[in-house]
Amino acid sequence: MKAKENIEVYLFFFIYLLYLLPRLIMTSTIQAYLTVGSPVYWTIRLVVIGALLYKYLILHPLDIKQEWRMILVFVLVILQGLWVRNTVLFDLTMLVAASRGVSLRVIFKQYLFVVGSVTLLFFLFSLVGVIDNFAYDAGIRGVRYAFGNIYATNFAALIFMLQMIVTYLYVRRIDAIYLMSFVLTVAFVFYFTDARTTLIAMWLYTLVVAILLNTERRIPESWLKRSWLAMPIMAVASFFMSYLYRSDWLLWQILDKALSSRINLGQKALNDIGLTLLGKDFTMQGNGWNKMERLQTAVNYFVDSSYLQVGLLYGVVVLSLIIWAYVRLTKEAYRQGNWHLILLVVMLSLVSVIEHHLIDIVYNPLVFSLGALWLTPSEITETYRK
Repeated sequence: MKAKENIEVYLFFFIYLLYLLPRLIMTSTIQAYLTVGSPVYWTIRLVVIGALLYKYLILHPLDIKQEWRMILVFVLVILQGLWVRNTVLFDLTMLVAASRGVSLRVIFKQYLFVVGSVTLLFFLFSLVGVIDNFAYDAGIRGVRYAFGNIYATNFAALIFMLQMIVTYLYVRRIDAIYLMSFVLTVAFVFYFTDARTTLIAMWLYTLVVAILLNTERRIPESWLKRSWLAMPIMAVASFFMSYLYRSDWLLWQILDKALSSRINLGQKALNDIGLTLLGKDFTMQGNGWNKMERLQTAVNYFVDSSYLQVGLLYGVVVLSLIIWAYVRLTKEAYRQGNWHLILLVVMLSLVSVIEHHLIDIVYNPLVFSLGALWLTPSEITETYRK
């Protein structure tokens, strides 16, 4: 049994690398020198399909109920992909399917090793000039640096997720030195990226962890019990803010400015594109990652809210299933008394209002909780064990 578990872990790590490394390239400025074309992605898909057939036909067969659940999920993502001419959900579903039998803690360790190492490497490369350290002149806000990422906000989001994963994995070792390093990291990110909304979340998370680990205070039981509501509430709030936004109201103007026009752009997207069951095929245009692309950009029409972006691109059905999977994860975390995981999901729910990384494997290893769509209760218990 142990040998089979090890094979599943190594098989998943192999598949994870196949998808993760190209995505890391495409989210960094190294793509100017190293590109990943369509033939590479289709080769990866064929290899992964073969690996999944081996996993589910020989290594770890499904029972009847799980088979039907997984088949229905794959049929849905294939139909959705054909509808909007997009393979993102299909690739994500294959990757999540590969994670069955691998605990979330192991996935977090693999994520920390790969993403943490590559982020550090790109950071150093950007400092010595090997790759572009994108500098965006934000006027009164000063110059914002991306340190090898495409955007300064992406770098901040990546550091925040790495901070949370380190805390989750090594919570028993968190001491004053660890906390001071977190504070210094947040201060560094704040000074050089000025990613204000992400930085607020980072300060909040660091403060909560410091209080919980160094005082007798605990998260109230009633809050933990209802924590599964965090993502549904934040998703509804995202849509309502954009639907109700009024450009001629001072309060809305102040809030929208604080969120860097995210509410206004969300409303524009809802009016122009609209919500459908299976999404729509459209291209979002954001600021380019280098000066030339930025000068060629006519408009900044990028929906940063994960909830709005997923709803618009992939449809209400897919968004509902994603939220339901996270709800199931949160309820299991509460049942196990795993407040660290609950805090992770709650913070993800909050930042997903302002960031578009809810289903991005580079910025969110919690995306593997989507396996809850077909896992049995006992498998969920084992997967999300502390």
